[in-house]
Amino acid sequence: MIGGVETHRSEWPWHASIFARPDANKPFRYICGGTLVKPYSKGFVILTAAHCLATHGAVARDTNNVKVVLGADFSTLEENEGVTNAQIHNVSSEIVKIL
Repeated sequence: MIGGVETHRSEWPWHASIFARPDANKPFRYICGGTLVKPYSKGFVILTAAHCLATHGAVARDTNNVKVVLGADFSTLEENEGVTNAQIHNVSSEIVKIL
């Protein structure tokens, strides 16, 4: 990068790291990023690309196998579990909208 500014851990709390796993027997892996748009009565609104939460076209991923981390410092879910400022959230199937 040319002309960038060095950042430090936890400086980007609105950045959402999206982790998913193919099924409950597999580990979570980082799949996409997103942005916290606003708080919502049932949690948060996260804006991300449709392909992050859809498989095989417009079929939504099983939300039991998706987690969102706000303020993540690391690229693995396990490492973020020990970060003070990281917030790990489950994803509710009732609010996933694929447009």
